[in-house]
Amino acid sequence: MVETLEYIKEYIRFFRHSKNIDIVFYSESESYYIYFKSIIKILTKNNSIKICYVTSSNKDPLLTETNKKFPVYNIGSKTIRTIFFATLDVKVLVMTMPDLNNYYIKRSNNSVHYVYLPHSLSSTHMVYRKGAFDFFDSFFCAGSHHIKELRGSEELYNSKPKNLFKVGYPRLDDLILSNKIEKKSYSLLKQIIIAPSWHSPGIIDTCCDELIQNLLEIDFKVVLRPHRDSKKLLPDRLISTYEKFEECKNFKLIYNDIDNIELKKSAILITDWSGAAMSFAFGLCRPVISIDLPKKINNVDFEKHKLESFETEIRSEIGTILNPKELSKIKNVIDNLINNSDKICKKLFSLRKKKIFNLSKSAGVGAEYLTELVNK
Repeated sequence: MVETLEYIKEYIRFFRHSKNIDIVFYSESESYYIYFKSIIKILTKNNSIKICYVTSSNKDPLLTETNKKFPVYNIGSKTIRTIFFATLDVKVLVMTMPDLNNYYIKRSNNSVHYVYLPHSLSSTHMVYRKGAFDFFDSFFCAGSHHIKELRGSEELYNSKPKNLFKVGYPRLDDLILSNKIEKKSYSLLKQIIIAPSWHSPGIIDTCCDELIQNLLEIDFKVVLRPHRDSKKLLPDRLISTYEKFEECKNFKLIYNDIDNIELKKSAILITDWSGAAMSFAFGLCRPVISIDLPKKINNVDFEKHKLESFETEIRSEIGTILNPKELSKIKNVIDNLINNSDKICKKLFSLRKKKIFNLSKSAGVGAEYLTELVNK
């Protein structure tokens, strides 16, 4: 009850100031500020654009940051959030959460322009539910695959066309920049990160322990970084894995790597269908081993699109696909990826230039589009 009162106070505080706000950035958890960060940084230099940040997490790092140049509000994730969205009256709302208007998060009756900012390079028509983006006015596309998929969806369902802006992926640019600063050949690194998706069947509930054991036996440090939802969906399985390897000095289980510290220490990433694979490959120019498990399909109409997903199309180009029944061969696979590091790095560098819009410039492009939307 005390917590609910605090959210009410925050909502009232926001409402009192909302007439002076042009753009709201909404974050559904503490993990999503990183996707807005570089765009917000540019916008705060423009004194004519008034922004604010709204979160639903008590753990959001911005709540305790002291040098903020914009107001921050915490509205929780229940009733007050529903009221907030229903009564919102600003020019633009930017969010990374899909399914607007399909469940309890509804569009306001006021003339708000809703912008979707992707939090991965994954396709829009396979891992996301049917109609996940239908009620957004604009979509910040990371690459041409997003445009092809979204226009195909609009045609399939005869839905209202959206503004599809060729922006790129600011989170990827952050990773590219950090890799320039900390440049190191991945062949010298002795760590591998396992970053599975949350879906089932996936690495966590099929072959995780065997995979870790094989990696430890070839003298690599192993970091297991499951998707945050796996902690809720597969808690017993994760506890079992942790208990099995917790005494091993070369094993670590983490649930968050916001600053990509462990990612940047890793020579290779192993996944099933996580979008982290593409960020790792394109951001650091390092290879991915994809364990060949069933696709993560959440769209009941996926087959109707008659379009392969970007993550399926790209997975053989960014590394190696390995049958889960052949994990004993993983040493040979890793040796091959390490021994060909220079060739692989050049290939990934070239590939990301072809596939992703506005490399190293996406935040500026996104900020420019948002400014145009405000000034319309």
